[in-house]
Amino acid sequence: MKTLTKRQSEILRFIRKYSGINGYPPSIREIAKYFSIKSPSGAKKHVDALVKKGYLSRRKGARTIGEERFYTDRVRMVPVIGRVAAGIPILAVENIMGEVPLPESITEGKEIFILRVEGESMVDAGINSGDYLVVRRQEIAEQGDIVVAIIDGDATVKRFFKKGNTVVLKPENKNMNSIEVKRGDFLIAGKVISVIKMLESGRIL
Repeated sequence: MKTLTKRQSEILRFIRKYSGINGYPPSIREIAKYFSIKSPSGAKKHVDALVKKGYLSRRKGARTIGEERFYTDRVRMVPVIGRVAAGIPILAVENIMGEVPLPESITEGKEIFILRVEGESMVDAGINSGDYLVVRRQEIAEQGDIVVAIIDGDATVKRFFKKGNTVVLKPENKNMNSIEVKRGDFLIAGKVISVIKMLESGRIL
């Protein structure tokens, strides 16, 4: 790839950092605002240069809200589900609240969904209420995995541990107790593979 100017390098780092935090890249206007560039066209010239030099690829679509967005990786649309219930397929239409673009390097070609966290049971693991979990759908787990488990029709996020004929679902909060259940009394909906942090209060995906 061709050498970048100082400003192009700064913009590329910003795009990658922004994408890593938010799960999607910034718009041209957001880039212009961050770097105090007087007009979006000025920011677009820098991004066009990054595209031309092979550091970014450009895509268009309805979800760009009339603006071009730029990705450093191929992406796929991942469903955000509002709830997980026993006996109901996780990705049933009635459960899906929307979709979020995520890099394919994160989704790994597997069946992936996003679930919003409610509660404080995993705060010591850096998972806070209002965060979004990227979950790979699977029915088994290894010792210490963070899983989305379904007990009596309700979803909970805990660490998974085997203990004889029972399973211990352990919270990452010293003020909360573990849940011990028989292996046939719960389901694993998936394994948590990533966390999307909401840095602005009240912001949603």
